[in-house]
Parts: sequence; structure tokens; C-alpha cells
Amino acid sequence: MSKKLAAAVIIIIIVIIVILLYRYKGAGSTHYYVSSSGNDDNSGLSKRAPWRSLEKVNSYKFKPGDIICFKRGDVWRGQLVPQIGNARFDIKYTGYGPGEDKPVILGSIDKSDTGSWEQSALNIWRTSAGELDIGNIIFDNSECGQKVWNENGLNSQGRFYYDPQTGNVLLFSYENPSQKYNSIECAVNRYIINQSNKSYVEYDGLALKYGAAHGIGGYSTHDITIRNCDISYIGGGGLYTDERRTRYGNGIEFWGEAYDNLVEGCNIWEIYDAGVTNQNSGEIKKQYNITYKNNKIWNCEYSFEYWNSPAESYTGNILFAGNTCSNAGGGWGHTQRPDPSGIHICLYPNAAQLEKLIITNNIMKEAGFTILYIDARFNGTDALMLSRNSYYQDSQKLFCFWKEEKYYPGDFSLYTDSKKQDKDSVINKGAKYG
Repeated sequence: MSKKLAAAVIIIIIVIIVILLYRYKGAGSTHYYVSSSGNDDNSGLSKRAPWRSLEKVNSYKFKPGDIICFKRGDVWRGQLVPQIGNARFDIKYTGYGPGEDKPVILGSIDKSDTGSWEQSALNIWRTSAGELDIGNIIFDNSECGQKVWNENGLNSQGRFYYDPQTGNVLLFSYENPSQKYNSIECAVNRYIINQSNKSYVEYDGLALKYGAAHGIGGYSTHDITIRNCDISYIGGGGLYTDERRTRYGNGIEFWGEAYDNLVEGCNIWEIYDAGVTNQNSGEIKKQYNITYKNNKIWNCEYSFEYWNSPAESYTGNILFAGNTCSNAGGGWGHTQRPDPSGIHICLYPNAAQLEKLIITNNIMKEAGFTILYIDARFNGTDALMLSRNSYYQDSQKLFCFWKEEKYYPGDFSLYTDSKKQDKDSVINKGAKYG
């Protein structure tokens, strides 16, 4: 081999190595481990030396390709703030260890201890909760308190009031709450995962519970994957506390600019507002290539909700497919809302340009008000594509509310003919589905 040829071969080899190093830079898939029995002074690089806290995870500077592993069955309290991957490699948050229990992140304050409560008046008990609104109190992991807006509403067991001036919660109870209930979780008004301005992130196999805002929320997101997560008992915090009394929150929300996001294989239940949603208001934003598929959603006020404004905004290629949705309006917040409804597909006033909102291959069972709701001010019905869905609804309740037009299960053929939708879908026209 001549010297020139040998030199050329060496140069080619060096170029290939440089390309490969550049391609895989930051993608070493370093695993970091977190356990509630760990220590933040540990390296975090092995199961024997895990970190302990969310604060450590939030402050550490990860690289694209890194995987943060929370021990299955362990519990953390607070907020997870993910970091940004890149177009080649996500940063992933997931679980490790034996067992089927997912690692749990709670957005709540534990007030189960007897010493947490002091009596301030007859049947009125007080505890300190801090600066953020308490939107819900979950007793014994299933029963929810009822939020009232002033102390005069404290007149029956489980009713509570958050005082923003003192940061205290006042709760009506005939005895010390910690003696009546085994566990008391006060849901704090913040996202459990705050992914504002984040991209190239994956969450796989996490459980999020007891937050008063959104389970996963944030503005300006793209290339987010949410897979195999459990999200429950979310919402109730004050969004507006004036006469509107509007309260958070959604299981998963993409707000503002959002694109190339996926929600897949999740279980979402007991949500004050929507199980999953992409929405925007005020600023001109684009939302596109967002997929919700193969999720189980139940006991939410809305299973899926969408709207976008102003008119200069754009929404395109939104897919809601293969989901099983049950009992819309059957959740903890329904009777507390100023506007109780119960809708599986809720399309609120939309001013934005809309292209391809596809709702297909879903099973939707029982809605308190109606399975499908299209507001009279919804722009873009010609972009809707509904097909191959299976509907189950009490024959006495609405199946579809389409811009003031009402269709009951017995009107299904009239609906499909007039709206040119769901031609290959089916509906149970009988009595209430079990």
C-alpha cells in the first residue's frame, strides 16, 4: 500500500470515528438511580448508591440519552422538573427494581399525623399548609373533601376552606381528622411534573397522584413522550377565585405551542377537568402532531378536551385513537363544579385554523351529559374525522350535542347521515351500560 493511500485510509478512519463520536455524543445512556432510602451525597450511578430527593434530580445537569430511574414502590413528594434532550436522544424518567408497583410522585402534603390538626372552633380543625392553594383533600386514598370558598361553608363532614391570608386549611370534622381517617393528603396547587419549555423528554412507568393543578402540564413543549403512566386524583386548585370559581386541573395538558407529542398506554382517572387535552388562548400558537392512543381514561369530567384561539393560531393532525373512556362526569369533582357536565369528547369554542382532528377506534362508555360535544362556536367541523368507534350510552341520555343539535342513541343513523361521521362506528341503543 502506497504512503498516499495509507494516509488516505487513516484520514477516512479518523473522519468516521469523529462522526460516530459526534453522533453518539451525550448518548451514553448513563443510568441514575433514585430511592426514597437513598442519599443525595451518593453518586446515583448504581442501585447500591442511589440519590434520595426530587431536588437532587431537578438540579443535576443530565445529558441527552441519560435515564433517571426511580425505585418501584417508593414514594416522593413535590414537583419533578425534567431536563431537555436533543433530536437524537431523549432524557428518560422511568422506574427500576422488582414488582409491578410504579414509583409514585405525590403532589400533596401529608396531614395524617394527630399533631397536624388543632381545634379552632366547634367541629372546625386547622392545619398549616403554606402559600399554595389546597385544591383537594383525599382521605384514605379514595374519599375526597369538598372545597368551599369561605368559612361559612364549613357545615358538614369533609368540607374544607383554604385561607390564602394565613396559609391554613380549615376542615369540618366531628372529631380530630387524623383519628377519623388513616391517611389525609392535602393536594397542592402546582403541576406534579412541570414541563414548560421542555422537549425530547420521555416519562415511562411513573405514577402521579394528589396534585391540585395538572398532573403533567406546561407550555411550549415538543417531542414529549408519556407512556405507561398512572395519573389520578388531580385538580381542584384555584385558577380564578373570583365569582367564576374556576379550578384546575387536567391529567395531561399541552398548553400553547405544542407539537410532536405522544401519550400512550396511560391510566388516567379521577380528574377534576380533562383526562388529556391540548389547548391554547391569547397568543398565536401552533399545535400539531399530537397523539393520544391506547389509554384508559375514566371518572374524568372530560376524557379529551380541545380548543385553540385566536383565529391566527393553527392546529393540525391531532389523533385520539384506541382509547377506552368510561364514566365521564363520574369523578370526585363533578358535584363540586359550578358547571357539572360529563363529556368524553369535548370540543370547546375554537377560533384557530384546524386540519385533521381524528377520533378513531375508541371505546366510550357512559357520559353524564353527552359522549360527543361540539360547541356552537367551534370552528373546523369539516376537519373532524370520527370513525370505527364503539359507543355505549344510556338510551335516555344524549349521545351527541352538535352545535345545539341533539342526538340520542336512537338517533345514531340520523347523526351519521347528517354529519357524515362515524359511518363505520357502532352504538349500544339499549339500557344503561354496566
